[in-house]
Order: sequence, then C-alpha cells, then structure tokens
Amino acid sequence: MQLCHPLARMTVVGALMIGGSPAQAPTAPHADDTAWADHPATRYAISAVVGRDQHQFHVTSTPNGYRCAHSASALTARFGPEAFELTVGDHRLGWSLSGLGIGEEIQPVGAGVTTATANRMEYARRGVVEWYVNGPLGLQHGFNVPHRPDPAAAGALVLELALRGSLAAQVDHDGRGLAFTPPDGPVAVRYTGLTAFDAAGRTLPARFRLVAGRLQICVQDANARYPVVVDPLFETATLSSTTGSSSAGFGDAVAISGDTIVVGAPGTSSPTGGPQGLVYVFEKPPYGWATMTETATLRAPAPLLFGSFGAAVDIAGDTIVVGDPLRGAPLMDGAVFVFEKPPGGWVDATATVQLTPSAITTGQQFGTSVATDGTIIAVGAPDKTLGTTTPGAVFVFERPPLGWVSATETATLTASDGTVGMGLGASVALDQRWIVAGAPDADDGRDERVGAAYVFEAFERGWRTSTEVAKLSASNGMPGDRFGLAASMDGDIVVTGGGQAYVFAARLRGWATRTETAILRASDAGAAEGFGESVAIAGGAVLVGASAVDVGSVQDQGAVYVFSRLDRGWRTATETLKVTAAAGSPFSRFGAAVAIDGRSVVVGARNASVPGRIGLGAAHVFVR
Repeated sequence: MQLCHPLARMTVVGALMIGGSPAQAPTAPHADDTAWADHPATRYAISAVVGRDQHQFHVTSTPNGYRCAHSASALTARFGPEAFELTVGDHRLGWSLSGLGIGEEIQPVGAGVTTATANRMEYARRGVVEWYVNGPLGLQHGFNVPHRPDPAAAGALVLELALRGSLAAQVDHDGRGLAFTPPDGPVAVRYTGLTAFDAAGRTLPARFRLVAGRLQICVQDANARYPVVVDPLFETATLSSTTGSSSAGFGDAVAISGDTIVVGAPGTSSPTGGPQGLVYVFEKPPYGWATMTETATLRAPAPLLFGSFGAAVDIAGDTIVVGDPLRGAPLMDGAVFVFEKPPGGWVDATATVQLTPSAITTGQQFGTSVATDGTIIAVGAPDKTLGTTTPGAVFVFERPPLGWVSATETATLTASDGTVGMGLGASVALDQRWIVAGAPDADDGRDERVGAAYVFEAFERGWRTSTEVAKLSASNGMPGDRFGLAASMDGDIVVTGGGQAYVFAARLRGWATRTETAILRASDAGAAEGFGESVAIAGGAVLVGASAVDVGSVQDQGAVYVFSRLDRGWRTATETLKVTAAAGSPFSRFGAAVAIDGRSVVVGARNASVPGRIGLGAAHVFVR
C-alpha cells in the first residue's frame, strides 16, 4: 500500500503473513532465489538493516509515546499506546488495529504491548503483531499472524482497523485502493494496489471494505498455502529531469532493463530553439529505486532542421536504442541511434552510431518504433514507400562481432497484403527469433483503420528480407480501433493495444494467421479513455496504458490497468489492478508509455507536473 499526499510522500508497505515468527518481518519466500532479488520484501529487509544502523531512522521516545521521521518524505509518524498517526497538512490521519477474525466473527485484539528497538516499532496484540520499520525506502508497515484465527471457520481472513482523524475514507470501485479526503478539498491521502499471494505465488482475492466506520482488509484464503502475504504494487519513485521544460514530452517513451531505466523527451528544444529531443538514463541506487533525476543524458548529433530524438526508446542489457522519426524534417526521413554502456557506467553522450535504411524515401518516419534484445534491432518506418504504395516496413539490424557501428539494414520486413497508409511498423516488439509489427491503419476490406499485426520469423542463418508468417487480427474489430497501435512480446505470447488489448499465444507449431486468445478489458470501460495506447508484457503480467482516464475530478490524469495470467493461461478478463499516480495532476497523461522487467514497472506521464515545474513530465516506478 502506498500512502501519500500532494505535499509529501511516505511509502507504506502492508504485508500480512500467516505462520512464521511473529517477531520477524516477512521475507521473500526463497531468499536464495535470484528471481526475488528485486522483491519488495528483499529490498525492505536491506532498508531495515540500514535504518537500524543509522540513528536518523530510529524510533525515539516522547512524553506521549514514540515518533520517527523520514526526512526525504518530510513526514513524521507518531505512535501512541494503541494507534499510529500522521499529520497531513492541516489534517490528521490515524488508525489502530482493533480486530482479527474470519468472516463476520471479528474478535478484539486488545491494546497490546508497545516495543521500540532502533528503527522498529511493534504492537503485540492478541493473536497478531503489528510492526513498523523505518529506513531509507520509507516506513514499512505489516502484520504477522502466527495462526489462522479459526482454522475450521468458513469465510475470509479479516484484519479490522479503527480509523481516526479529519479525513473521510472511500474505497475505490475495485476494492484495492482507498482515498482519504477532507470535507472541503481534493484527495489528500491515497492507498493503492492491495493484492495478496500465498506461498505458492497464487494470487488471492483481497479487498478493502468499510463497515460501520471501520476499515477491513479481507483476504479470501480458502485452499491457500501458508504463509499468505498481502503485498501491493506500490510506487517507489518519481523520475524527472534536471534540464527539461514543459512540453518536452518527458515520459513519451520509456524502457527498462534490470537496474536501468531509459526515458525519452522528444519535444526538448535544441539550443537554436527548434525541437530536437533528449533521452535520460537512470540507474537504480543501491537500496532500490528512489525519487531522483537522471544519471546521464543522451543526445543526437545536431539535426538538419529539427528532430524528435527519444520518440521511441528500448534497452537490453548495456545497449540503448533511440528512435528519431522526424529527423530531417520537413522530409521526416528519420534515424535511429545506438549507445553502448561505457566500462565505467552511463555518462552524458552524443550519438556516434546511426542506423539508416539503404534506400531512403521521403517522409518514411524511420524510428517511429524500436525494439532490441542487444544483438538484434528492429525499427519501424510506418510511412515507408514501397513501389507505388506507402504501406510501411520494419528494418532489422544485426550487431557485428565487435559491436554496433553505423550501418544499413540486414533485412526489410513487409506485409504480403500491404496497402497504402496501413502504417506497418507503428509498433514493433521482438523476442528471440520472432518480430511482431503493428499496422494500426490497416483495413480488412470492410472497415477503415481496424488495424492488424504481423509476425515475422528469422531464417536458420538469421534475418532475411521477407513477408510475414502470420497475420493477427481482432475478432471484434471496429472502424477506428487501430489494433496494433502498441505491441509487446514475451516468448510465445504477443499483446497488442488499440481500442482494447488482445493476447495471442503461439500454437505448438508456431505462429499462424488467427484472431486473439483473449481480450483484456477495463472494468470501467466507459471511462477508460485511451485504453490500449501502450502495452507491455513480462512474467505473466500485462500492462495496458490509458492516458486520458479521469481519476476522480482530475481530468486526463491517466491510469494503467494490470492483468494477471490465470492458472490455465490467458483468458478474456478485466484487470487485476488499476494503478494511478500517487499525486497525479490534470492532463499528466500517466500511461502514455509503459514498460516492465521482472518485478519493476515504469510508467510515463509526459505532461505530469512535479514540485515547482508544471508540465515537465515524469516517469513513475512501481515494484510488484
């Protein structure tokens, strides 16, 4: 859960563990499994150790109880004999754990005994220990329940909190978030992303609900393997630039690989006044992602007139690829630049490696989309002219043995049924020997701009000029859907966006022309403006951006919808979770771009305002 308000922010990680020692904070199920290296429990365990050794994070005694501070958040937490309290501007918000039970049978847990040790605060109550741990990443909050309150009882496990203060609580429509508002103002504090997992990693339904003025966390734990963890997708950082300005489009494109995030700002002005664009590189600090500005800035060589460097970005390992589709305007030929990480780490740099097509056609917008795995780069040119038509194309480049150098393509990929203006290459994604490319303005002979996506396969000896091995389309396509506007690929799974989001799974013999395996829909479809304009898939999770969604009264703040693969594969469904920025601003366009790698998620908000800088743009980092 994340607790924040517009003036300051504190991260609150809520974790509910059944079984295990009540004196210990929960840890990752397999501490020696590298897949858990970026798990919140692992990172917060490190944060807890650092906080224990640094006095500034310690819990100190006061005449009325205890307190601890977090200077980065400009917040102070107070712990009374029974309750936790936080001051939010002129208002106060507090809660205390009052009950634990199954179903409707909630039993009081009593006042308990408070203990403060270094940076840790505990409330030991009947059947449960509530704890808070302060550290560089924020104030961690959780519960340890050594036994199910009634093993034989039917119903959900329930933790009940008594709320206090001047802010009114309202549960989000999906039950996974809370908004706390004063009587005469906007949302001051928000909890987001409540989810639950058992020891096998199975997702368990978890919801907030308000009952007679009390807040309940309800976990459907039937057939769960213990311990069960309530573990949210929580926002850990907001990334911004030191040199950017309003309308620069910071967050228009984002990518992540391991500990590195790349953010494009294609509208950044050049010294001569025309747009040129910049790309910013961020490297994760030792204790996890934190609100920060860039590690390095990447630039294009001086443009002919103006450019859009950073309109598309991707990263794989130590290789960053940047698209500049308007380079050479007004002809808009486009270009792509490649950067490789220096031995000492990322530093400010101007591109020296440029990729271009061997046959340049006017207005091809080469670089509208890019994708790389480090050894292969796929580049979309949706306005590429072929013969007498302009269907678009995808260009493939292969890395030479000694590293990337300026070069022309290894192969050109085209649609066998290409038509004028179909926009092949508006989106591209690749995984191993497959490339998928979207053509959002294709029609099926009946409907205009329904859209399509094409799958291409490498030959035994590498990529060669060819047409597709499969064409993907939507079974319910409608005029103007622009299916294929966004695309992402993970192994044998493709997800495309445009109107809705669609999942395609390859069959045993590979890809074949077909319609979708599953349709992903927003539960609030009527309000999900822009749904499908960005997509990303990795590790059984799909992200779908909708940057024009209104959040409460905040117009066009934007949202990202998270979908989880079911036990038997992808099925038509609504989202598992809806994510919004903790302190969103009007027209911020959160969700304009999304990327995921492992448990880390980055979301671009190209018009977001950050403190003191209106419309600068931002990239928000979340951890699953």
